[in-house]
Amino acid sequence: MPDQPRRLFLSMVSDEFRSYRELLCSDLERGRVDITTQEKFANLGATTLEKLDDYMEKCDAVIHLVGDGLGHVPPAAAVDALLDRHRDFLETLAKHTGLTREILGTCSYTQWEAYLAIFHHVRLHIYRPNPKAPREPDFIPNAADKALQEAHFQRIRDLGRDRDVFLNQERLSSFVLADLNDILPARTGDTADVSVSKLTHAARELIGREPWLAQLDEAWADEACHVAILKAWGGIGKTALTAAWRAEREYKGWREARRVFDWSFYSQGTRDVDGGESAVSADAFIAKALEFFGDSDPTAGSPWDRGERLARLVAAEKSLLILDGIEPLQHPPGPMAGHLTDPALAALLLGLAGRNPGLCIVTTREHVTDLDGHHTVSEWELDHLTDAAGAAVLHAQGVTHAGAAEIGPDDAELRTASREVEGHALTLTLMGKYLALACDGDIRRRDTFALAEADPEWVTRFDPTSPYGHAFKVIAAYERWFLDAKAERSEAERRQGRLQLAILRLLGLFNRPASSACLTALREAPAIEGLTEALVDLPPRDWAIALSRLEAEALVKRDPPHGAEPALDAHPLVREYFAKQL
Repeated sequence: MPDQPRRLFLSMVSDEFRSYRELLCSDLERGRVDITTQEKFANLGATTLEKLDDYMEKCDAVIHLVGDGLGHVPPAAAVDALLDRHRDFLETLAKHTGLTREILGTCSYTQWEAYLAIFHHVRLHIYRPNPKAPREPDFIPNAADKALQEAHFQRIRDLGRDRDVFLNQERLSSFVLADLNDILPARTGDTADVSVSKLTHAARELIGREPWLAQLDEAWADEACHVAILKAWGGIGKTALTAAWRAEREYKGWREARRVFDWSFYSQGTRDVDGGESAVSADAFIAKALEFFGDSDPTAGSPWDRGERLARLVAAEKSLLILDGIEPLQHPPGPMAGHLTDPALAALLLGLAGRNPGLCIVTTREHVTDLDGHHTVSEWELDHLTDAAGAAVLHAQGVTHAGAAEIGPDDAELRTASREVEGHALTLTLMGKYLALACDGDIRRRDTFALAEADPEWVTRFDPTSPYGHAFKVIAAYERWFLDAKAERSEAERRQGRLQLAILRLLGLFNRPASSACLTALREAPAIEGLTEALVDLPPRDWAIALSRLEAEALVKRDPPHGAEPALDAHPLVREYFAKQL
């Protein structure tokens, strides 16, 4: 017998959330999914509760929005009929919600939908709008309905899967698609032409960036926004944010995008080899992008001509173009700070600023001076994580204790730890993994980093002008831990630590992903003094184990993740730390 279709119920007040429901129906629509709303029932008469009851009993999940609007309240006769149908309904719900017959008499159909889901043991996903989330133009809230909705939420918040608040229609859709991923069939029929992504430094779970995801949603929907620039220091989370938003677009069928292409300039290196200012170029990107967008001869013309041509091709139809980490192609601080050094890239971005029906997202550490004065360009300074978000990051990495006591993701000591590193995302991730690995997930043992020694300028012993003191101190803690020769550590553990540290130091030689061939050559005899002694003649199995452990600690990444000869990469700050020791 073929699988039964998935039955989903969208529970919300139409006057408040009509556009949200329409987008959800579109995003959830796929083969063998039955989506139902209250409006599909013929009337709001005495039989509506019975119809809801019949459907809920066989439902797979209920998406329940608790906003400010109450909606229609069923007549008393319908309530009595339902309670007569299920004699244990009120008793069962009262155990968990404190419901009484009197309260039920004030409950709307939408609220009843949640109670029926609870009664029938159906998955209940609860979502609330941010106060600033847009509502339907004709929706007018009132204080009495808001109070009844708040009381309803307090009754059910611990009985469903509470996903907290959403900021707009797209954010709600992303929540719902992620939460139903385990029961939804795969989406089919997407028509976008998509390149293989090069955004390798993506986070497994993005925390604390909902407002920024919402801004990217709005930029995509805004025809007046042609280029969106995310500016921040390294390790703040620019790439993770962009990769997460791109992944959401993919899961939603790319919306109206006809072509999708991304490029990471971190893979070209964040510094040139001989110290000059012109060694890094966009040539490889321009050639690949021209080929992808259908240019007949990607090598023809000057760099400026190729950039102009690419801009016209990108703008020929609605496209999503992501350029990650363009700062190697910008002038460093000084009289020319922020200006693009590559004419092809400058021509591309200026062309897209002039005309682009889609969106180009740029991430960088520097202001893009060339685009000053273009009203179609939005540049946002990505902020550090809040104390609460940073605490949640630490907890998600396994920091779940304060001494012997278990703690939650909103614990005060976790928030303090986040504040100590000023919410630097990479630092928090590395710190969390380190504490989980080496300190039994105890936040009170974070003093092993000596973070208090970092002054407000984040000065480090390697570079007094560096803004990455906290991140470097966490990497230094890993370095000390790898070298730790305590008696309780076995010789095998100490050897594994030395191997892992040797690999990280080796990556300091590279300003881009290290190819398998280069790494193999460097591991051959004779050893390079002070660098490769631990790696020469290393059995392949030991090499693979060391790489797997470094990957688990988020210190390196294989690219591609599977295959016989992957390149080995690390976050630019990890490479920079060990490069300073060479």
